Amino acid sequence: MKMLFRAGVASLHLAIGLAQQPGATEPATAPTSASEPVILAEIGEVKVTSQDLQNFISTFPANLQAQFQGEMRKNLARQMVLARLFSRAATEQGLDREPSARQRIEFATQQILTNEYLQKLASQIVVPDEEAQKYYDDHKAQYVQYKVRHILVKTEEEARSVKEQLSQGAEFEALAREKSQDENTKNRGGEIGWISKGQIPVPEFENAVLTLEPLGITDPVKSPFGYHVARLDEKKQKEFGEAKSEIANQLSQEKRNERFEAEQKKLEEQFKVVWHLEALSPAP
Repeated sequence: MKMLFRAGVASLHLAIGLAQQPGATEPATAPTSASEPVILAEIGEVKVTSQDLQNFISTFPANLQAQFQGEMRKNLARQMVLARLFSRAATEQGLDREPSARQRIEFATQQILTNEYLQKLASQIVVPDEEAQKYYDDHKAQYVQYKVRHILVKTEEEARSVKEQLSQGAEFEALAREKSQDENTKNRGGEIGWISKGQIPVPEFENAVLTLEPLGITDPVKSPFGYHVARLDEKKQKEFGEAKSEIANQLSQEKRNERFEAEQKKLEEQFKVVWHLEALSPAP
């Protein structure tokens, strides 16, 4: 029983921590149900209901909310009730007035209000379709996709041998299965798949591949992983409809950053903020 109790308290700390992540939740109200809330627990005269639980779940990051089903939902309900129980006991003992507790409560309140303020600003950001379309038209090269496969070997000599065999008509896929050191792609005939510019973290490899015409083969390319011989199988332009969501997210993020910076500057002027961060610099 003691171990279960400790596990419950530890889970409660984790749950509260996740729920307070900055900018992690959607600015939306909890879903409503046609049925009356169900009473989950009673603490004296106070009733804790299923609506209270749903309200608590709505404070979690949106990508985590759906996981609270079955036993996980029951466990979260227990943790929520325990939080109310212990906080009530702490308040009755005056612990909320202790300096260390007051400071942490103040910090937590500041964090929650900051998140609410920034979420309100973010909710005002809109990216019209026309703006996304213009960005796409001005940056079409970013939305070209390349279907690539490669053969990775250890030495330049091996790579040159592979290139020579390919020039003499050897099948790329068969050589990849036989010789490639890339365990993730060799069984697929060296296929990396569809990529866009900037997705390969090896500039030398990317530059060599993206300048090819379809079915072109690179000379050996050195990277931290060895030597590559690559082929560009296909190249196609991603249509605006396919790229629209990605573009809207990117522009929205850029607008949020600009809005947050402008809001910070406005508030600093409004409340006459003077920074003295040099006081934290180490002494010479």
